[in-house]
Amino acid sequence: MTVNAALVKPAVTKQPGAKTVNATKRRAFTAEASGNPSPTVQWEVSESGGPFEVVVGATSDTYTISSTSTAESGNRYEAVFTNSQGKATSNPATLTATRAGETGGD
Repeated sequence: MTVNAALVKPAVTKQPGAKTVNATKRRAFTAEASGNPSPTVQWEVSESGGPFEVVVGATSDTYTISSTSTAESGNRYEAVFTNSQGKATSNPATLTATRAGETGGD
């Protein structure tokens, strides 16, 4: 007799954290979720306090911005996990991008 695992809606298990980086540097956000079936992920961005919109092609647990700009400073990123049972959204994480020489990240 085969017993199938119970179907479970996604639950975020790792939240993305706020990031500070010098402009032009790479920065990555990571989020994870559990669920059955395994959830898919879609990253979204809120620019200048606007509504969250889909980041095209950002469908893995880690979303990387290859070269940040100071114009992106203050953008918020969230991961939306979805499966056949529902969805779960991570907490938003804020990007702070500073000019080279200012106090900032790596």
